[in-house]
Amino acid sequence: MKLKTLYPVLWILPIFTLMWGIFILFYFDTFYSRNIDPEYPYLINGLNAAILKFNQIGHYDHPGTPFQILCGLVIRITHLFTGKGSITQDVINRPDYYLYSISLFLIILQSVLVYVIGYIGQKRGINKTPLVILQSGVLLNSILLLIFCRVYPERWLVITSILFIIIYLSYGYNKRKPFTFAIASGIVMGMGLATKFNYLPLLVIPLLLMDNYKHKFIYIGTSALSFFCFILPIINRFKDYWNFIIRMATHDGIYGKGQERMFNPDIISENIVQVIKATPEVLFFLITLFTLVVIVIIKKKKTREINYALFFSGSIIIFLFQLLMVIKHYKADYLMPLLSIYPLFLFIIYRYFEDLYSDNKHRLTPILLLLLICIFFSINYTVKEIPILKKESKQREELQCYVSKNVAEDAVWFVNPSWKRTPYVENALVYGFCYCRHTHRYLPELLQKNPTIITFEGENKSVKIWRILPASLDSVLATGKAIHIYDAPKRDTYKLIDVISDVSKKHNYSLQIDTLFTQKEMKAHILSIHLNNM
Repeated sequence: MKLKTLYPVLWILPIFTLMWGIFILFYFDTFYSRNIDPEYPYLINGLNAAILKFNQIGHYDHPGTPFQILCGLVIRITHLFTGKGSITQDVINRPDYYLYSISLFLIILQSVLVYVIGYIGQKRGINKTPLVILQSGVLLNSILLLIFCRVYPERWLVITSILFIIIYLSYGYNKRKPFTFAIASGIVMGMGLATKFNYLPLLVIPLLLMDNYKHKFIYIGTSALSFFCFILPIINRFKDYWNFIIRMATHDGIYGKGQERMFNPDIISENIVQVIKATPEVLFFLITLFTLVVIVIIKKKKTREINYALFFSGSIIIFLFQLLMVIKHYKADYLMPLLSIYPLFLFIIYRYFEDLYSDNKHRLTPILLLLLICIFFSINYTVKEIPILKKESKQREELQCYVSKNVAEDAVWFVNPSWKRTPYVENALVYGFCYCRHTHRYLPELLQKNPTIITFEGENKSVKIWRILPASLDSVLATGKAIHIYDAPKRDTYKLIDVISDVSKKHNYSLQIDTLFTQKEMKAHILSIHLNNM
């Protein structure tokens, strides 16, 4: 089939994905003042991968290795064409430039893969309507619509699910090449699990689409092998990763914290409400799947390709398993694996109605209704959320603009290492390097970026420069240079001020604290601390 013969309607969603993704990426403020967790840890470990220093990778909780390698590859390509100086220095000097490059690459890749779904599907003789359903993932939840302004592993999970759909159309649809389907599915699903552990429920899907035990065992073996191949760069940290997963499973707090019990009954109901707010369409999916299981049992119609009873009942288990994981530790992004595979569920449901009621002109009404329900909830929430996010973005931009225009690039900043954003980029770099091993190897580049970044290491502990070199606050004060602090709610600014005050008292210094700028809505301030006579 020639490229020009593709159904025109199958171009719509690839083009929409590209244009919408670029719009959302550049619509809000820059990364370091908006989202640094986990963007900056992945950027820094992507840099480690780019320079082939895998022993310096310090982030392995997800474990996230495939996405770190992808980040490293994009960093390499970006530097090849637009780099300034060494790759290490350039990433440290222009971190957000590289984050935008990674995000833009993912947008283009997703758009191309959405097109490939239509191209391969048409080659398989599939009609336009089910192909549009398979391409429609970006529209089915607001999280999927807003994901393009982030650089985190969930972006790669979406890509992974699209790759699996392409593999299904290429080799699994109508059982075209079941052996190849088992191998290719294993590779992709193993990569998904290596990207983030919460992809685990989706590993069941290929098993629901196979009816040969030999192929199922091949798939399971390939998935395991793929997982370990993709985490080879951090294989020596596998025990730490496994211990982290065990703590997550056996403790009721986020990231393995809290009491040693699986669930916290005090927050379960609240988390369920949050899940329903984030994904109201899940209730309709579950109702549909339960109904379909009953219909399949009653009708008892056999098909050569799909065991619909197995698929629909297995899909219910996948939904409930994923929801249980998220209800235990709620974050909306944890739902991403389930959201990313919506199109496949809709496609299989479409096929069932088509097989069951081939002569009924209204046979597709239920699936189209479910599709429209998803799109309605998605667009309705997005339309309401974007103005709120834009307002917050403009507030952060005010702070960022003040700092860029009025604070010198080599200004002294006193940083409390945290995932919380600030209007200056060094804070994001400090946080990113918290997840890097052998950080001292980057010290020359960090000092060239700014030699006066002082980090708070805890009460009764000595401060450091870039969390590496010992630092002396009294020496800094003696130079007459102002020490800048970003103050905002829940940032424990008082601890930093207390440290400086204790140093000044020892030397009988008189301090002056000035508020250089205030963002009233955020209750955020840029503070300057210096000797009173300076």
